[in-house]
Amino acid sequence: GGEGGDEPAAKPAKGKKAAAEKAAAAKERRADKAQAEAAQGGGSSSAQPGAQQQQQQQKGGGDKAAETVYSALVRHALRTTGAEAVDALCKWAHVEHEAGAMSDTPTHTKNNNTKAAGAAAAVENSSSSSGGGGRVMDLVKAPPLSPAQRGVLLRALPSDAAAALAAALEAIGTACTIRDALDTLSHAAEVLGLRLKAVDKKSERAVLAQLRAELLGALSAEHDPAAALALVVPLLFMRATGKAVAVPGKTLAAVLARCSSGSSSSGRASASGLSPEALASVEAFHAQVVEHLVLMGGGGGGGTDAAARQARLAESLAQQLPAMKCLAGLEQDRE
Repeated sequence: GGEGGDEPAAKPAKGKKAAAEKAAAAKERRADKAQAEAAQGGGSSSAQPGAQQQQQQQKGGGDKAAETVYSALVRHALRTTGAEAVDALCKWAHVEHEAGAMSDTPTHTKNNNTKAAGAAAAVENSSSSSGGGGRVMDLVKAPPLSPAQRGVLLRALPSDAAAALAAALEAIGTACTIRDALDTLSHAAEVLGLRLKAVDKKSERAVLAQLRAELLGALSAEHDPAAALALVVPLLFMRATGKAVAVPGKTLAAVLARCSSGSSSSGRASASGLSPEALASVEAFHAQVVEHLVLMGGGGGGGTDAAARQARLAESLAQQLPAMKCLAGLEQDRE
C-alpha cells in the first residue's frame, strides 16, 4: 500500500519540472527575440546618425566652399573697386587742399619737393579743366595711383585727412566684409567734407545700366577667349540676379553656377537666368579656356601632342566666342 501511495506524488513533480522547462524555453525564446530586435533597432539607429553625419559633413563642406568664394570676391572687390574709391578720395583731397597748401609754401621748398610736384602733376593730368561734376567723374575714372603717388599725396595733406585716408587704404587690404571697408571709407569722406549717399533703387538701376554698357563695349572689342570669359560671366550674373559683381578668375565657375534659370542671389527662381543647356555650354567653354591656359603655360608636358591639342582648343574657342557674346547680350543690344 505504501508503494502504491508514492506513485501519485511523483507525477506532480514531473509535471512541475516539465512546466519549468517549458517556461524557461519560452523565456529564452523571448530573450532571443528581444536581442534580435535590439540588434536590428540598434543597427538602424546607428545607420541613421551615420547618414545624418554624412549630410552634415557635406553641408559643412558646402558652407566652407561658399565661404571661401565669398572671401575671394570680397578681397577682389576691395582691391579693385575699393582701391578706385580711395584713389578718388585722395585725388579729391589734393584738389581741395593742395592749392592752398602750395600757395603758403616758399618757392624754394616747392622747387625742392620734386616728388610732390610729380604726384600733383599726375593728379592734375588725370583731371579735366572743367569744373563741377564733370571734374569729379574725371577723378574717379582716372588711372589708379601708384603706392608711391598715394604716399606723396598723403604726406602733403592735413594730418586729419591723411590719417583718415591712410585708414581707408589699410581697410581695403584687411577688411573682412564690404561693410567694414565702407564704414572706414565713409569716415574718410566725412573728414574731407564729403558724404557718401546710400544708393537708392533708381540710382542703382542707372549704375547697373551704365556698367552693363561698359562691359558690353569691352566685350565687343575682345577677341581673346579668356579675357572675353571674364566679361561674359559678370554680364550673365547681372542678368540673372540684377546685381553686379567683380569676379576674379578663380571664382568664375562658382559665380557661373549662380547664373542658371533656377537660382538667383536671393535664392528664388530667376526666369532671366541661363537655361541648363546654355549654362552647360558656358561651363564647357570655361573648361576649355582653363585647359588652353594650362597648355600655354607649358602644363601639358610639351611635345607635338600638347601643341596640337593647344591649336585645336584655340580654334574651338574662337568658333564658340560669338555664341558666348550672344549669351551675354551683345547681339541683342546691337539690334
